[in-house]
Amino acid sequence: MRSHPLRRHHPNLILRGNVVAILSIAVTILADGVAEVLNPKPPSPDARLLLAGLGGMALVTVYCAAAVMHAFRGLPAVAPPANLTLCDAIDDLWMFVRVPVSRLRALLPERVVWLVLTFHAERLFARIASFDPRRHPWRFASAAGIAAGSCLCLAELHEGLPPNLPVGLLATSIFLAGETLAVLLGFALLGGYLGLRPPLRARR
Repeated sequence: MRSHPLRRHHPNLILRGNVVAILSIAVTILADGVAEVLNPKPPSPDARLLLAGLGGMALVTVYCAAAVMHAFRGLPAVAPPANLTLCDAIDDLWMFVRVPVSRLRALLPERVVWLVLTFHAERLFARIASFDPRRHPWRFASAAGIAAGSCLCLAELHEGLPPNLPVGLLATSIFLAGETLAVLLGFALLGGYLGLRPPLRARR
């Protein structure tokens, strides 16, 4: 934030991203805690270690929530522009590459520095216009969900192949459909709040 020129709405979007992340972690920890209460594990060193880890994560989450509240205290509420898309989010995230490369430019090839500093998501998606998030945000979100489901299927293969083809096809379809539906739901419910898509209804 100190190294990159922020627009007026950026701090609010950063705060919103932190809120969503912390709430997601808190809900997961709460669900794990409820599961432990309803189905406690038999006493053992491993069970005590897992409970200690769960308690430690809960404390870290509370600390992070307090830190976010302190860091953004008094921040004026500024609504993000209505034309933000995933392209803008990708450009913002690219700051984490652009800043260190800019500081190390004397040690890096000039061509690499130029490519990093001049990168824009619009240029990337110009080559795959069918999935351009600015023109086709829902198509891009669907493709992202399918990609996530495919990666999950590949990750599950380390446990071995399914017992037969029908079971494999069923598991694959569940992973693909589940991840795609989750991405689309998240995009619909939180995309506008996080500045990842235009609002579903045009502002008056």
